[in-house]
Amino acid sequence: MSQTSANLSLPYIQPAQAQKHVTHNEALRLLDILVQMAVSARDLATPPATPTEGDRYIVASGATGDWAGQDDAIAWFETGAWQFVAPRPGWQARVLSEQITLTFGAAGWSDNAGRLSTAELGVNATPDATNRLTVAAEASLFNHLGGGHQLKINKGAAGDDAALVLQSGFSTRALTGLLADDDYVIKVSPDGASFAEALRIEAATGLVRMPRNEARQGVPVLIGTLATTGSGGVRRFNVRLDGLDLSQDAVYRVEVLGHARGAGQAIDLVFVGANDPGAPGTPVAAQAIDRSGNALALGTTMTTTALYLWFEVDEAGLTAAVTGARMDAGGGFDTSAGITLVQTGVGVEVS
Repeated sequence: MSQTSANLSLPYIQPAQAQKHVTHNEALRLLDILVQMAVSARDLATPPATPTEGDRYIVASGATGDWAGQDDAIAWFETGAWQFVAPRPGWQARVLSEQITLTFGAAGWSDNAGRLSTAELGVNATPDATNRLTVAAEASLFNHLGGGHQLKINKGAAGDDAALVLQSGFSTRALTGLLADDDYVIKVSPDGASFAEALRIEAATGLVRMPRNEARQGVPVLIGTLATTGSGGVRRFNVRLDGLDLSQDAVYRVEVLGHARGAGQAIDLVFVGANDPGAPGTPVAAQAIDRSGNALALGTTMTTTALYLWFEVDEAGLTAAVTGARMDAGGGFDTSAGITLVQTGVGVEVS
């Protein structure tokens, strides 16, 4: 028969043993130390100067004095002397000075407080291999801790998705985020299968596009950005419009806006007009003047292969930027092709 128990090494009373109360009391003494284990501290490598009967500690590494050679052991003060028990894997102890619970393992005592790590977690719901965190509740709250609060969704590569998915009956109705590239996009769907892109903000430029509006009459369409490069005077820009389903008798409203780069610079470029591009070279009726009060021109030219939007810029000796050219369609747009801007020349007419 073994003389001690397998887990806590409590002494057994042996057959025909004399003074059985001694063995019994020793077992009770060990139980008093090990059951509901709570230690005063875990960061002392030398014994406290004035311990109290029954005080318990986890001995820190590099112990000296009466604790020498007892690293990680449970030390308790009893009858004027220190006693020690070597912990076993899985033992737990509450550290009263820190209000944390430690677990003993191959790496010694470890603190798991605030570091819950689990492969799956369900709150009133069942997680799975894909939805590793699952919550079933009326609301979720992510509060600040004395300052701001950020919710981060990170993707592995530019071609992946980092998105917020809004569903009805687990069928997606809206997507928002970085979808297949680094532009910010909002998409909507009537059935969870086909999606229409409602908004796109380009990561490189901050340009805002609403692709679905390009097919609607009366809605301006931003078609691109140009930059003036000359040292002054009136210059003409020619822009070919791709992706347009044009008809000979359609009426178009054309608007060009501009702004200057740098403090104190200015550029005169605000046009509003309409035309019938039925014949090549038909001008747009426009109201615009330059810094000197001279009229500037805006127009469209239809060739056998394309429609060109052209406009004049008075650079006034500055290097400036044309922020956008917009067309308000009276005809139809080929939304599958979209609209692209192709600059064909600066200061050169298209024929």
